Amino acid sequence: MQSAACFRFGLDPSGCTPKSRLISRYAAQFTDLFFTSYSFPEGKSMSMEIGDKKVDFTATGLIMQASVKEWISGYWWSRISHNGTAQDTMMRFSAEDLTHLPGGRDAHRDLLVRALQARARNEFTWFDLAAAAIEAAAVAPEDVREEALYLDVPVIGLIVAIGDQEAFTEQLWSALEAHRAYYSKNEYRTCWSDGFISIPILAACCMAIDDGMTIDIETDYLPRYLLDHPAWMFELDGTVT
Repeated sequence: MQSAACFRFGLDPSGCTPKSRLISRYAAQFTDLFFTSYSFPEGKSMSMEIGDKKVDFTATGLIMQASVKEWISGYWWSRISHNGTAQDTMMRFSAEDLTHLPGGRDAHRDLLVRALQARARNEFTWFDLAAAAIEAAAVAPEDVREEALYLDVPVIGLIVAIGDQEAFTEQLWSALEAHRAYYSKNEYRTCWSDGFISIPILAACCMAIDDGMTIDIETDYLPRYLLDHPAWMFELDGTVT
């Protein structure tokens, strides 16, 4: 669903149409369902709203595990949707609970999970964990290093800058430029829907808004409607066609 949302924002960069927001809500809700299912004991009967319908499902527990990268994506959507329940769900997991993509452990992503959770718990150690994640990204395995340096590190720096409006805006420009550089490196990448907008940067901006900051930059990489209307996910009735 994330790819569908990103593709839709490629057609509607401002996110102003109800259809764009509905697809984004589906992405946020399905991600929440995915992690809710993992976070409760196997076999527990549960229900959740998807669109305008109630969906019944059975929890799987950690027998089926998510990856660190999937957790980070899920956390971004919980912040984009300003959904406190979804954020609480993500906090039920520790880095040790999560599996890893093939190729070994991604230390910088492990540290990013720990940093985001420490920040959510108002633990000052999150700054040290964020710094450690940036250092680990510099020596990440070759197959993930470019993504780590161009997409992950700028977002970590952006979150660190929350609370300082001038520093945040400056870092936001840098993060957007890094995103553009990564996805425009070759013709193949320019077709990836994940490059049409930046989910991580959007999430960091939503975190800043939740802390009372403003986002003054206009760019097609950030759906303006979602930034200007924090309750966007709860304003739809699920019947948009």
